[in-house]
Amino acid sequence: MILSLSTEAMLSRWRLLRGYEPLRSDHAASRRDGIDLDSLLIDEIRAWYARLLDEAPISMLAITDIASAITIEPCGDGSAIATLPDNCLRLLSITLEGWERPAVPIYAADSSAAKLLQRQTNPFSQSRSTAPVAFILPDRKVSLYSIPDGISSPTVTAASAVTEPADGTFVFDSSALDTIPKYVFNPLQ
Repeated sequence: MILSLSTEAMLSRWRLLRGYEPLRSDHAASRRDGIDLDSLLIDEIRAWYARLLDEAPISMLAITDIASAITIEPCGDGSAIATLPDNCLRLLSITLEGWERPAVPIYAADSSAAKLLQRQTNPFSQSRSTAPVAFILPDRKVSLYSIPDGISSPTVTAASAVTEPADGTFVFDSSALDTIPKYVFNPLQ
């Protein structure tokens, strides 16, 4: 089940799962000094969430279609360069108009991508719409191969991605709650 939690709701869950709540109610103490625990916990939450969005299995994340936010520019050699929106953290698949299936992007810097990338420079070995490829480049760019014949201005029809919520909420599958580090009450046992 996908959860969408505000900062306050996430802080409340974090406090409970990390062992900071429920507070003892059998005594009272007052102090005027001390640390701002909520600020420290919110920093922990943000670091956990950033790592979750970057590294977690896709089943733990909310997937968004960002096709309408992608700009695309043809290169003239049968390829195109797509520019991803700023909130896109992980592109999972992309489909151009005329492609028979989506392309699963690979990082152009990976050693395993070198031969495939080299094949795209040759018009005889370049990928076609039946087996398109996408290479993730620096600066939120994606190189797409190849534009189907007869299409001069390609458009993205679908693009699945993990995005950072713009409103500061925490959106993830409830199974990701298990990845929150648990407080160890007695480390000697």
